[in-house]
Amino acid sequence: LVHLGEADLDEQLTYQQFAPEVAVRPAQPLDEAGWHALLPPELDGVVSSLLAAIAPAAITARVDQLRASKTLPKPDPSEKQDVERTTVSAVRTAVWVSKLLGVPTPALYLRKHDVPGGVAVMPTLEPALALGPSVLTGRSVTELSFLFARELGHVRMTGRMLTFYPQLSDLRALVTAAIHLVIGQTGQLPPEVETARRELAKRLDPAHRAKLAGVVRALTDRGGQLDLLAWLRAVERAACRAGLLACGDITVAARVLSVDGHVVGGLSAADRLRDLVPFSVSPRYSEVRRSLGIAVRTSQLG
Repeated sequence: LVHLGEADLDEQLTYQQFAPEVAVRPAQPLDEAGWHALLPPELDGVVSSLLAAIAPAAITARVDQLRASKTLPKPDPSEKQDVERTTVSAVRTAVWVSKLLGVPTPALYLRKHDVPGGVAVMPTLEPALALGPSVLTGRSVTELSFLFARELGHVRMTGRMLTFYPQLSDLRALVTAAIHLVIGQTGQLPPEVETARRELAKRLDPAHRAKLAGVVRALTDRGGQLDLLAWLRAVERAACRAGLLACGDITVAARVLSVDGHVVGGLSAADRLRDLVPFSVSPRYSEVRRSLGIAVRTSQLG
């Protein structure tokens, strides 16, 4: 009720008095079944599979494009952190969250200038996270856990595709190009789609081309319909659920989202919280926490 804005004064006071302060200490990392439980039912698996099939080729194409235009970011080696020996709390938290989510730890760079939202996946060939000054001080470990888990959740689900193709129009052109690459030329394509088709054709290896063909067959069998915006919003909700799992506290998630600068799929902080609140008391969330060994247990008295 508090996070939905429906609590009266007595309920708010009761919540403030008894809201727990928690720390997540999992017994094992999140597995494939756990990840599946975090996904909203409306997340389209066919779209996810299509993007996974073209991700390596699409990312390489964008890196080549950025390199040719001399706009490819070049991280400062002096800013790169030694994740095994670091004493920086934010860096250590990022490493811990990577292990919790079962995601390889990316390269971590402490930037001198702030990063939108405090932390962001970098559009570099090597998977990397940029950490701005705003996450180095004044943030609790639980807040950092939410931030890192949401970013790494996106990496886990999209293979960094949204970092290189952040605009829905770019993503739509890429998906259209991939489909036409399989079904063949059926007329003149828009310039951006034709360019993307050529770039993918040059870089798709046989294994990923075969995966793409299988996904396009599945898409055709269901009538060829897909909704990228709905998929994008579902991915963001799932990433926020990963953030909740890592921080273990809906209060922390609400606080971080209330000042968050990220806009994904047009979702507001309130939109994301409206998903997190019911999920936080759902059987699926309890199952995931139980699989990690962090489920709430009743006291044994007497």
